[in-house]
Amino acid sequence: MKYCIFVERIFDDKCFEALKLFCIGHDVEKVHLFCLTPTNYNLVCAEQGYNGTKEELSKIMAERYKELEALGCQIDLHVHLGLRLENINQTRVIGEAKYWMDSNRFNPKTITFGWYIYNDESLLVSKINGLTYFKDKWFFSFHDYEYDKKYAMMMIITNLRGMLR
Repeated sequence: MKYCIFVERIFDDKCFEALKLFCIGHDVEKVHLFCLTPTNYNLVCAEQGYNGTKEELSKIMAERYKELEALGCQIDLHVHLGLRLENINQTRVIGEAKYWMDSNRFNPKTITFGWYIYNDESLLVSKINGLTYFKDKWFFSFHDYEYDKKYAMMMIITNLRGMLR
């Protein structure tokens, strides 16, 4: 089985340890990690409960993504643009996220968008930044914070529904 994991709560020790154990227990060639960057700092605070500074989050992300990379995992990019794309400067948001990855010597090749919300501009800006959109249709997908319920019935149904889209 192939897995697509959206890494959004990397700062949480419990989530991080569960993610490492998952990667160690699976063929990392079949595990695709899509990781947020400090570009989505406000979202990480509001949605995931992070309460440190953006600089602290950046340091945690870089260290922990390096640790996952050392296990053989490819670190790819996950960006939340928002619900109303007409209100977002996608060039700035995607460019900033890619710059952070490059500055920390990660080499993302693919990108996914939060809540699967993107448009033609998102794809164009991604392409300009050397990224291709990852289609997870035939992957079992879950978020890092869902580690304890990734095989729950609702998660399985959600994934089956996603494969049919």
